[in-house]
Amino acid sequence: LSRRAVLKLPDKNKRLALITTTLKVLIDEQLLLLGSERAKIDVPAHELRAAVQRDKREYPPWLYAQVLEAEQLTSDMRTKLRERHLKIQAFLQPKFDAILSPTDAELQQRFHDEWNGKSRPAMLHARQILLSSREEADRLFGQLRTGAMSFDDAAQKFGRTPEATQGGDLGWFAKGELPDPFDSCFDLEVGVVSGVKSSESGFHIFEVQEKQEARLWQFADLKDRLRQEAGMQAQRMVLDATMADLRVQFPVTTFEEPLRQVALSIAGEHK
Repeated sequence: LSRRAVLKLPDKNKRLALITTTLKVLIDEQLLLLGSERAKIDVPAHELRAAVQRDKREYPPWLYAQVLEAEQLTSDMRTKLRERHLKIQAFLQPKFDAILSPTDAELQQRFHDEWNGKSRPAMLHARQILLSSREEADRLFGQLRTGAMSFDDAAQKFGRTPEATQGGDLGWFAKGELPDPFDSCFDLEVGVVSGVKSSESGFHIFEVQEKQEARLWQFADLKDRLRQEAGMQAQRMVLDATMADLRVQFPVTTFEEPLRQVALSIAGEHK
């Protein structure tokens, strides 16, 4: 959480709430690190190097540098953060692995309680290329329309979003789930490349790959999602129990007023 990002929030109360929440998260993270130290958990150097390289591959090289700048981190600082997260993951993972997977009957019951009889909206699977200038977008659109370049290659070469490395794949979404320019995809035929669409983020080119009409949700549609939700709920319970145990092992006293003063200072409100 960078001070620059905090100061962009126009509302003072929202700034204070964000900072206070972040500080409490950092306290929890420190407790988890103490737990990992007590469990004598270490991260081998080769595993840390591999994790850092995976992080870098999630972004085009030019974008990774911008991410570091936005986070106000050096490469070494981000590596240290990655090491902390790997230690916490190694500490928690055995606890998560011990969770029993929900049965199909339990998932069926969850579906019946939460989704049975509800309608699923029309959805589509699309991909995009985001560019920084109209001129660049118009030129690339011409190449796509004539077949001089495939959408996949163009996205990987010119796209300015993280999904560019996957050919601009946006996955499935319903109308209204993403900003306005993305809703224009619902007017496209499958396989057709859109014209250039502008937004605050830049200039978009879209291609729809699949469409599905609105209908009632079926268990098969949501089985994986329900299993994931059940797993996340179980992990949350395990994490809560672990944090409660760590607070017994390493007592923490939070003084709300000093915490508030720190938040005020970070938010630029301290007198």
